[in-house]
Amino acid sequence: MSLKGKANALWIGPHGAQRSSGEVIYDRKITPLLEAAVNVTFYLPTHVGQMQKILRLLRGQALHWAASHTRQSLREAIDEAKPADVVVCSWEKYDGFSEILDRPVILILHNIASDALSEVFPRNPLMQFVRWRTLAHEKRVYGRPNVKAILVLSLRDKRLVENMGVSAPVLWTPPGTPPAVPLARDATFSPVLAFSGSYDWFPKRRDLRRFLQDLKTLGLALESDEIDQDARSGVAIKPARFDDHDYCSKTLRIGVIPDRFLAGHKLKAGFYICHNAIVVSYADIREEFEGLPHSEDFIRFVTGPEDLKATIEDFSSRDPLALCAAFSEFRDACVERFSWQAIGKVLRDQVLAAAYGDQSPGRGNI
Repeated sequence: MSLKGKANALWIGPHGAQRSSGEVIYDRKITPLLEAAVNVTFYLPTHVGQMQKILRLLRGQALHWAASHTRQSLREAIDEAKPADVVVCSWEKYDGFSEILDRPVILILHNIASDALSEVFPRNPLMQFVRWRTLAHEKRVYGRPNVKAILVLSLRDKRLVENMGVSAPVLWTPPGTPPAVPLARDATFSPVLAFSGSYDWFPKRRDLRRFLQDLKTLGLALESDEIDQDARSGVAIKPARFDDHDYCSKTLRIGVIPDRFLAGHKLKAGFYICHNAIVVSYADIREEFEGLPHSEDFIRFVTGPEDLKATIEDFSSRDPLALCAAFSEFRDACVERFSWQAIGKVLRDQVLAAAYGDQSPGRGNI
C-alpha cells in the first residue's frame, strides 16, 4: 500500500494507445472511478511485428503470447508491477502477463480469443490449430489462483469462460452507451440503411464488402461518413450525419452491423440506438438485449438481402407515431441497462477486494 493508504494498481492494456478502437474506448470509460479509489499506473506492451507473430503462431504459440509477449515486455511488466497491490490485464492479448506476476490479477476479456478464431475464420485450418493452442492457454491462465475476477463483455462470453471450469467469479460488464439523442415529437421513420464505424481489420472489411454486395443486389443506397471511395463497390453513399443531433432527433432509421462473426459485444449497437437507429446485425446479438421492451423489434438478426428488404418493408408499414414511441421506450431501457458508471463500480469493487484480500465470489456483477 502507498503511504497515504490507497492501494496501487498496475493496468496492462490499451488505455493510453493513440487510437479510437473499441478496446481503447472501453478502457478509458471504465477507469475514472478506479483512479479515484486507487493509484493506477498504465502500461501498454509493445506488439511484435506481423511476420514475427506469424512465425510464433506456426511454432505453436497461443495467439495471446504470439502478439505481445517479448523478453522486453515481460521484464518491463515485472518492473512496473513491483509497487502494485493488484494488476488489471485489460484485453485478452495481455492476459498471459498474469502468469509471470506474483500479484492478484483482474482480467478484462473483450473477446474470448479461442471462440473468436472459430467465428472469424470458420474454414481456415491454420486458425483452427491456433484456436486449440489458444484454448489450452485460456484454460490454464483463467484458472490460476492469482486471478481473482474475470470481467467479460457479453453473456455468451460469460458462458464460455464459466464452461472452462474457472474458480474466479465471471462478471458480465457490457460496454455502456453514449448520451441518448431524444426523438422529436414530429420524428419520422426514414427507410434507409446507415453504417458507422471502422473496417480496417481484414474480417470487418470482408464482411462490409459482403453487406455492400447485398445492397447492390437490392439496388439500395447507404448512409455513411466512414466508407471511402475504393470500398464502395458501386453502392451510392450519402452522408450519415450521426454527429448532427438535430437530424438524429427528427429521423428514426436503420443502423447496420455488417460483421458476420459473433465475438464479444458490438459497441456499435449502443451507438446506433442512442442516435435513434434501429439495429440490424449480421451477427446474432439479440441475447444481450433480451428482456428489454420491444427488443425483438429493434434488434434484428439478418442473413442476406431478403432479410434486409423485409425489415425495411416492415418498419415502413408501421404508424410513425407508435413506432417512434416504442423505440424511445426501448432506447431508454438500453441506456439504463448499459451504463459506464455501473461497469466502473464493478471494476473498482473487484480491484479493491483483490488489493485488500476480500475474495468474496460474485461481488459487483451488474
